[in-house]
Amino acid sequence: MREALNTGNAPYAVITGASGGLGKSFATACAARGYNLLMVDVAGSEVKKCCEFLQKNFDTTSLYMEADITTNSSAEDLLAFIRQHDIQVGLLINNAGIPQNEFFASTQPELLRNMVNVNCLGTINITKALLPELRKQPRSHIISVSSLGSFYTLPRKTCYSATKGFIRQFCQALAME
Repeated sequence: MREALNTGNAPYAVITGASGGLGKSFATACAARGYNLLMVDVAGSEVKKCCEFLQKNFDTTSLYMEADITTNSSAEDLLAFIRQHDIQVGLLINNAGIPQNEFFASTQPELLRNMVNVNCLGTINITKALLPELRKQPRSHIISVSSLGSFYTLPRKTCYSATKGFIRQFCQALAME
């Protein structure tokens, strides 16, 4: 984790799975729109490098945290960091996810468990932890990355489609609440 710099008045976008692919694109787009960033990704990812790049190239504060979002302690640690540094969370982007590209019978059970843990439990843990912070803002948003797979049954994406369907339904119900 990096220490907070001058956070200014701009809200923070908290982005999971922030160091590559769609997460990195979200981080760049948010920085370009003036959001400060709190980028979250697993240890060993390039989250620090990505954070430093965005800090150098955009007029925003970029912070990072290495965490396994599937654990209760990581969600609590993230919330403690946010409160310790008086970070105003205006946007949560639940992007972390694990894909599947093999037939179910060929997919290792550990990958399937990890997929459910990251795609479903990770989204729940982070959303539950940050919802009180988001509600403090007059206007805040949650974006949870799903997939067209959430609408269709797809071979070679058996468990993946199911987890993305979970995310879609979870978020629709949350929006109704």
